[in-house]
Amino acid sequence: MLHKIMLFIVVFALMIGCSKKKMVFNETNQGDFYLKSGIVYFQKSYRQVLSLTNIDKDIIKNNAPNGGLQVKSNDGEIVKGVIVNHQINWQKGSDRKMKVPDIMKRPINASFQIEKDGSGYKVTIQDIWFSLDQSGGKQKNTALESFFIQKSGLSFNKDKNTIKIIYYLSQQFSELFMLEGNQLENRF
Repeated sequence: MLHKIMLFIVVFALMIGCSKKKMVFNETNQGDFYLKSGIVYFQKSYRQVLSLTNIDKDIIKNNAPNGGLQVKSNDGEIVKGVIVNHQINWQKGSDRKMKVPDIMKRPINASFQIEKDGSGYKVTIQDIWFSLDQSGGKQKNTALESFFIQKSGLSFNKDKNTIKIIYYLSQQFSELFMLEGNQLENRF
């Protein structure tokens, strides 16, 4: 009987250990961020079927008064736009041990593209940067790459804090582009 109890405890401990999502280091992709030729970009495919034709209102629905998403073009197949002065909520569900650099607490800016991907859609965010000067006088910017990649530009940084930040920002972008839109195509 004691043998069965010990076996149960060991199996239970293994199940708990395996169920936790572990952050595994990969030199060229972390979460939904990828590194190619020294450039970091976010890319995620969503399986939800929706029409991109009239999706503009859904994209801008959560905008703040001074920033958010702006659609620049939409031909029904590809939507292009920019993220302007979007504030990332670093407190929402984040790891308390994660140390976010002060510049990353400033609003984020980027360009994005949404395109059909099979029966769903794919989002790509690139040219991600933070503005150092909010007054608009001196336009100095800091690119996301300076925080995420090694000086050689060939690999993501390996330290645990950077990997936590990458996964957290990946989650924030994933939620930002989870669209509902016009789902008339789902009826058939």
